[in-house]
Amino acid sequence: MKQSKTIGIIGLGNIGNAIANCSGPPSIQWRTIGFDIDKKKCAKIKKLGIRIAKNSCELVKMSDIIILAVKPQEIGLVLNEIKNFLNRDKLIISVAAGISTEYIERIVGKIRIIRVMPNIAILVKESASAICRGKYATAHDEEIGCKIFSTMGKTFKVSEKFMDSVTALSGSGPAYFFEIINSFVKAGMRLGFSLGQAKNLVFQTARGAVKMLEQINNDPVALRKMVTSKKGTTIEGLKILWDNHLEEILIKAVSAAKKRAGQLAKFKDLSL
Repeated sequence: MKQSKTIGIIGLGNIGNAIANCSGPPSIQWRTIGFDIDKKKCAKIKKLGIRIAKNSCELVKMSDIIILAVKPQEIGLVLNEIKNFLNRDKLIISVAAGISTEYIERIVGKIRIIRVMPNIAILVKESASAICRGKYATAHDEEIGCKIFSTMGKTFKVSEKFMDSVTALSGSGPAYFFEIINSFVKAGMRLGFSLGQAKNLVFQTARGAVKMLEQINNDPVALRKMVTSKKGTTIEGLKILWDNHLEEILIKAVSAAKKRAGQLAKFKDLSL
């Protein structure tokens, strides 16, 4: 028998919008309510037949599960608005980057909290979503979080101490791939291809590389060696990447993003 749940989403940006557009896990009869201080975002969601609450407090009163999809800088303000309408029967799922379950618990008390770090690929249901639970959440609560976000990609249970690392690696990761792909496209245009031709070649190349990792061998080094001969063209290109320390550059980028994820926690206090 399906569970019947009302899921309220506070914050209707890219992530909140994607969750609102999801049909929900098969085992849950999912009713959705949304709210955002931006009336344009509310109007956009309302056109999809999703009910819009008058404010965040009304949304919480009507919901079994509350998904906090607001910016980290706004989380303290939102929590203080809704805390008097929360109880142990309600489950909070936070997707705010850098915001710990401990911080949320300090404001709202002994409430069940799940923390999720999805990425922008949630828009095409290919998100990598890391999930952990707070002090008062149960294993069942964690499974509910997994069921919800598994409809929008793949979920991974992690210890909360790794969440900033997840934010840096898979949360910010799509931007790194987009930047690399954009550089490949520009390289193709310098070789004389049109923008459209370069995009077609590069996108399919990237798609094929990922398929090989998924279906042939998940070791990227092994596949790199498969493409590379000792005196061929590929090795000449790889030498440029190695000489310019591509690996070190990417590691530094991820490390910088992780540091920033930790710093985001400091901004939350401005909303108290």
